[in-house]
Amino acid sequence: MADIEWEIYRRPETEPIRIADTSCCGAYEFASQGGQYLVLRRRPGGGYEEAGRGLHRQAQAVWDLLVTEHSGSHRRSPDEINAAAVYRGGADRAPASVQEAAQHQELNRQTRPGPAPEAAP
Repeated sequence: MADIEWEIYRRPETEPIRIADTSCCGAYEFASQGGQYLVLRRRPGGGYEEAGRGLHRQAQAVWDLLVTEHSGSHRRSPDEINAAAVYRGGADRAPASVQEAAQHQELNRQTRPGPAPEAAP
């Protein structure tokens, strides 16, 4: 894996963070905050770590390296790739398997709001 310097991410309460992109399985997120860009990943004990904070081109270079190396670590069957490609169920990442896609679709079907109830007279 690339030699990237990770630091503990501490979100300033006054600055919202915007997630612009997420890696295939959610391992990394490309974000902007306070006029800077950064890459986030979850910490094993909770919370997040950040890398590449700075100008867009700096964070984009870290993002590109991580995502390229990371996507090569996934070996998926054609069925899983097709399921991920057609899945549009509102999750923040593509499903890891055909079974997961089916589970998400069923959950979305069950929880999708129906027609609005009629107003009482």
